Amino acid sequence: MPELLKEDEQINDIFKLFKRAREAKETSQYNRAENILNKILKIEPGNLRALAMLCATLRDNQEPERALQVTEPHKNQGNEFLATSRAAAFCDLEQWRDAYIEARKAYAIAGKGHDAISIIFNRIRGAAPELFEKDS
Repeated sequence: MPELLKEDEQINDIFKLFKRAREAKETSQYNRAENILNKILKIEPGNLRALAMLCATLRDNQEPERALQVTEPHKNQGNEFLATSRAAAFCDLEQWRDAYIEARKAYAIAGKGHDAISIIFNRIRGAAPELFEKDS
């Protein structure tokens, strides 16, 4: 692990950093993934892909509050992946109305056929079906 961290520090290529962050996340190295994604955000502030992945990483690390906090300034950037991950974080916190609002944003951007958005809508519908009554 120390060698991986040292390598992470030496890399400045965004694509290589994304690959390493994804590998770290997939192997439950959440702190490492977070550090790599923060490095990307230092190189490219406001990188929506990095923010969406950071939100998902923090959620996977049982930190949905932080996931929402770090992405709050970018919530209206029109990125379906960021909106989807934020909606899932609100679900994790059982804040169903906010989850619904974020999921609707993601759906408006992505349209039909986005499995993650469908899963989130199902979570919300199971816990707060009244939010869908106005959509009928």
